[in-house]
Amino acid sequence: MLRLGLWGAPPPGAADYAAPMPAPVVAQLLEALGREGHPVAVWAERAGIRRIDASADLELAFPQAMRFLAEAVRALPDRPLGLRAGARPLLQSFGMLGVAVQTADDVEGAVAAGLQYHQAAGSLVDFAVDADGDGALDVVPRSADPDVLPFLCEETLLSVVTLLRSALGDEQWSPTAVELPFAAPAYADEYSDHFGCAVRFGAPAGVLTVPRGLLGRPLPRREPAVHAAALAACRAIAGASGEARDLDHVWAVEQLLRADLRRPYTMAALARQLNTSERTLRRHLTDAGESFRSIHARVRRERAETLLRTTG
Repeated sequence: MLRLGLWGAPPPGAADYAAPMPAPVVAQLLEALGREGHPVAVWAERAGIRRIDASADLELAFPQAMRFLAEAVRALPDRPLGLRAGARPLLQSFGMLGVAVQTADDVEGAVAAGLQYHQAAGSLVDFAVDADGDGALDVVPRSADPDVLPFLCEETLLSVVTLLRSALGDEQWSPTAVELPFAAPAYADEYSDHFGCAVRFGAPAGVLTVPRGLLGRPLPRREPAVHAAALAACRAIAGASGEARDLDHVWAVEQLLRADLRRPYTMAALARQLNTSERTLRRHLTDAGESFRSIHARVRRERAETLLRTTG
């Protein structure tokens, strides 16, 4: 079996978190939820998003995208927003990466393209390949926000299934099993309809299992010339993102601490993780009316409150 798993959040790097990136998921939510009359403009303003049109070329810094998603899922906790986003048409979700995946020689080539250029399509997670014998492909959320985790799991895993179905030319294809690291939501019955397989909630991690032999299956739309051109377009998009600029240092420090609260972080260690100096980091936090101590205390308190609400 090939396992695709969602695990804990890694420490963020400044470039990854502040550089502009495509935001098709946010664009889709802006359009769909705005059409329903929800206050998407207010959510966008709180997230620091100045442009709120739902055009396909919307670009946001990662903190802006995550803040908007947090506003949406907290306002609509019983809506399957991640499932709706993950079921979008292939090109709407993946752009040129979708073309590259569809025109690869086989599923293995499609997966390789996805791993290399997923950020060019606005991916909200990171990926890591497990070289052990179980053939695990780990999908790593870039945020530890427990409210947003279900959305990230739903959107990522269902997008993978949608992508594979399109690439295989088989809309009935389904994974072997799906495991999710959160309690069953109010709309739990919809998961099996979307994934077409058994779904287990409350698992240690999010895992999508598919047959290992799937990797060698040839794709019906393989076109080497088109595939090469699509990969070149993905490279151009990925290379245009540039270096990090207006990093939200308070948000980045919060994410570093949330990623591993047991780790004895110091201001100097945080500064190294964010590719800056301790003095510069302290100045940015002070300008924002914060300090390392105040952020650390807040994150620990939020974690304690979450544990009190959700565990024994």
